[in-house]
Amino acid sequence: MSSKRVINNKNYLVDGDMSADILGDAVKIEGIDRISFQASFGTAIGTLHIEVSNNGDTWADSGATPSQEPLGGAGTAIIEVETACAFARFVFVFTSGTGALQAHVVAKGWS
Repeated sequence: MSSKRVINNKNYLVDGDMSADILGDAVKIEGIDRISFQASFGTAIGTLHIEVSNNGDTWADSGATPSQEPLGGAGTAIIEVETACAFARFVFVFTSGTGALQAHVVAKGWS
């Protein structure tokens, strides 16, 4: 019988410095069907991405679109991806400004 696997990390990113690019830690998602990152951000400008990998060494953008991008005002975004990859991570690509980034990850699947 299969069981549901859940990842719920409220402290995935805490006070990330948005005055530079941020690469979150790899999350092992084998046996996971969907992963979702929720980000709260400061007044920086940049782009949010979820990258995926099968080996944890080489990464590719998942193509998932955030619900909101950091465009100079504080806000919150959700990015979801459905993938068969083994790892995922959250990425902020800096353009300008400053602020703090928080991120919470939830993933679910049957294994």
